[in-house]
Formats: sequence, structure tokens, C-alpha cells
Amino acid sequence: MNQETNTSGLGAWPLSRRLWAAALVVWLVAAVVYLPKIGNSFAFDDRIFIQTDPHLRSFSGALAEFGRDQARLYRPLRSVVLAVFVKLFGVERSLPYHFAGIFFHATLAALVFLIVWLLRRRATTALVAGLVFALHPVHADRVANITGSFDLVGLMLGYGALAAALWYDRRGSAGRMWLAAVLFALACLASEEALMVWPMLAGAFFVIEGERRRRIGLLAVWAATGLAYLGTRALVLGGVGRTVEYAAGGLFASICTMAVIFWRYVGLLLWPVGLSPAYGPHIYEGFAWPVILGLAGIVGLAVLLIALRRRQPAVTLAIGWLFLGLAPFSNLLPGDTLMAERYLYAALGGFALSVGWLTERLARRPKIVAAALAVLFVVYGAATVQRDRVWGDPLTLWTQAAQRESSSFLANLNAGYHTLRANHFAEAEQYALRAHTLRRDRAEPLMQLGEAAMRQDARSRGVDFLQRAVAADDTFCPAYSALAQGYVMVGDFSKAGQTAEQAIACDAGETQAHYVLAYLYVVAGQCEPARPHLETILNILPRPAEYPGAMQLRERCAGNR
Repeated sequence: MNQETNTSGLGAWPLSRRLWAAALVVWLVAAVVYLPKIGNSFAFDDRIFIQTDPHLRSFSGALAEFGRDQARLYRPLRSVVLAVFVKLFGVERSLPYHFAGIFFHATLAALVFLIVWLLRRRATTALVAGLVFALHPVHADRVANITGSFDLVGLMLGYGALAAALWYDRRGSAGRMWLAAVLFALACLASEEALMVWPMLAGAFFVIEGERRRRIGLLAVWAATGLAYLGTRALVLGGVGRTVEYAAGGLFASICTMAVIFWRYVGLLLWPVGLSPAYGPHIYEGFAWPVILGLAGIVGLAVLLIALRRRQPAVTLAIGWLFLGLAPFSNLLPGDTLMAERYLYAALGGFALSVGWLTERLARRPKIVAAALAVLFVVYGAATVQRDRVWGDPLTLWTQAAQRESSSFLANLNAGYHTLRANHFAEAEQYALRAHTLRRDRAEPLMQLGEAAMRQDARSRGVDFLQRAVAADDTFCPAYSALAQGYVMVGDFSKAGQTAEQAIACDAGETQAHYVLAYLYVVAGQCEPARPHLETILNILPRPAEYPGAMQLRERCAGNR
């Protein structure tokens, strides 16, 4: 039997050499298109999740992540993987981390190719789907960012589990079943996003005929694994959501808002322009027309999913993949982010399958289809390379984001930070003021306004902003450090020392506060009490901004001996 033309069931094994060669092509394309990112530095949340996380400095610390959360996330296996990289390569060179992220994405693209082939039994369909997944520029938000790319470990294991499960569905064997189960368990421990692989497999079994007993056994093992993971995660996090409150203000507002955001996501899949690392969608608290139309469209897709399961199973699978890929980010459970491009990563598999299916339907016009696909892939590749480069320039990345998504707090906050670093003070004040308007309960915009004023010699005004920052959020430790530095600059050393002590009491790792205290001791001629603070700064990796100043203070003390 010709295995590439047989479309009944899941077909026979093994895969042909040509299919493995096609998978390799997809892998290479996905890898090559992201090579421009290898020159980028650590950025965005890499400092929080990689560079300054003390638990990643040892394997024992990383293994302890199985019993505690990391910034309200439960991804212990990801922490172990990161700990291995920190041990091998340190936290100052980004190159090894970028290569790992490229590997994860390329492997996922190849797995999408294999999964689509296992589902559809058409090599051309699978190749198109794999290339769409490999090249689509919306992935840059996940792959170009180091922390985001390490989140792909869970999906990579999850899609590997799905491919192994489909393989088991054909040939049986307890070994294959347990391989799929182990991969699924590891996937969940690396990212909660991988949990959606279970309903994806169940949906595939619903659409495609196969041996019922074999499938029930596999799904039961996966269900037990998933429930055990969810129970452990809830115990560790102390709840089912990442946050206590909904980003939209409540469950009903979340449902209304996400009904509109869903179609914004679909728009990004179809027309990936104006991409941004942060979004500020409008929050709907009732049944406005956009909400009604959005809900009606989602219900329509669900109806199509069911109605076409026999006549066009590929459409059913594509819609289901899209829904399930977005399900972990539906905000039905409390979360802190309503919309992000990185949330489209798994869901894009459904879009890729739909494009592959469309090429099936247009098979009678091969030249037109080939030309259209060639143009599509070139455009996708060029856009992805461009996004790689933008991620290497934080100033451009965040100022573009703030211009495109002016209602995004995160975009304006980061634009303010990077314009300050570039000494564009007037522009930084505009972004910080906008961020403050969006979130008056956050200290960071006021800190930026204070720094901008200080650096323009409006020091009293700067201290006022910093005092307001502490008042806005008295649990935000860096605000105390910045205020202590502000008091130094206006010559109020007494308040500077008191506030620096408050900062260290809040967080012993506040290097700016340690520097303030070390400076105050040194200028007072007391080098001995300054030394513990200097050592704290000098022993931290990656080196903090205060490192050069701490070295100068230490040399000054050494010269006074």
C-alpha cells in the first residue's frame, strides 16, 4: 500500500525515509530563520527567571522547585533544565541559551509536521503545516525571548507525547503507551500548557477510527497523570489560578473580554502585522456588540467543529487545536495577562493544519498553490528575521510596542525604562506618565519619573516622585532603594541611611540600597561597616549596575589603610 496516499484511519508504520527527510527540512528551516537572534542579549524577564533566581545556582535548589512556585508558576522541570545551563554556561553569556531556544522551536516544528502526517496521512499537507508553524512571525515573541523559549520545553515534550501516542494507536505495545505517558508527565512538569495535549489526543481519537480498548487505556493513564499534576500544582501554588484576582476584574468580565480577544488572536494568525510584546486590550464588562459578535463567532466555530467531524475531519482537528492551544490562556481562571502573542504558540498548530488542508483542497492547481506558498513563506521568513532583530534592540522593541498598544501598562513601563537608559528624558517622562495613568497602584512609573527628574537636576521634584512611589506600593522593595539614592543626591544622608535599611529589610538582595549604605559609611571614613555591603554587591552575578561604583569604593578604602 502507498503510505502517502492512504488516508483511511492512521495508516501503517513505519515512516518512509522521505518523510523523515521532510521533517529534517522543517527542522532546519525553523532553526535557520531564528539564527539572527543569537547575537541578542538577555532581555525582558530573563533577569527575573534566569539571571537572578538563586534557586538555579545549584541542582539542589532547582530540584526544590518541585515543591515550591517560581513567581506563581509551577514549572519545576523547566527550572531543572535552566539550572543545567546556569551550571554549564553561567548567566552572563546568552549565546548557549539562544541556541537551546532555537533547538526547542525547531524540534516542535518537526513534531507538528509528524503529528499532522500521523493525523492526515498526506505528506504535502504535513510539510506545509510544518513550514507554516516554523516560519510564522507571531512565534518570535516566544522564541526570540530566552525565558519564553525555555517555556517550550513542556510543549516539546507534550507534542512528542502526542506523536508517540498516535504511533501507539497504530501498533499497540505497552512500551509505546508508557513512553507516551512518561513524556506527557514530564511535559506537564515543564509547563502547564502541555496539559492540553490530553484533550487534543482525545479529540483526534473522536474523529479518527481506531481500536477503542487500546485508546481508553491510554487516555485513562494520561487522565490519571494530568489529575495528579493538577493536584500537586494546586497544593504548591495554594490555588488553581496564577493570581488571586482576574486581570479583567472578574470572571464575567473575563469571558466578555476574551470573546473579543479571541478574534484579535485569529487576526494575528491571518495578518501578522503590528506585532507587539505587550497588549492593552479593552476590558468589556457586559454584552456590548463586539462581545456578542465574538461569542457568536466562537459558537459558530464550535458548531463547525462538530458538524464537519465526518466530512472534513481536518477542519474539526484544526479548530479543536486552535481552541485547546488557547485554553490555558482563556482567563477563565485568575491570571495577570489578558493577551500576549506568546499565547498563540501552541494554537498556531491548528492554523498550520488549516493551511495544509487548504492546499489539499486546491491540489488541482499545483502551480498557483506552489507560487502562493512560496510568497507566503518568504514573507513569513522575512518578518520573523526582522522581529529577531527588533528583540535585540530593547529601545526599539518597547517604544514600538508603546506606540502600537498605547493602553498597555507593560509596554509604556518598559518604553519608559529604556528611553531613560538612552537619556531621552522628555520621552521617558511621557511613557512613565502614561503608565502611571494606567496603573496608579504601581510604584515603577513614579520611580521612572523620579529618576528622569533627578537626571535633569530637578532633585526635589525627583524625591517627591520617589516618595509617592513608596506610598503607592509599600511592598515594592526597589522603590525604597531608589528613594534612598534620591536622598543621597539632595544631601539628606540621615534619611538616605534609614530608607536604605528599610529596603534591605524588605529584600536583602537590594544592591542599590547596599551601595547607598556603603557609600555613606565610606564618605564618613568608616570602611569596616561598609565592607559587608560592598561584598554583597561584588559577589552577585550577573554583575549589578552598582558593581563599578562598589569597586571604586573598595579601592578607596584600600588606599586609606
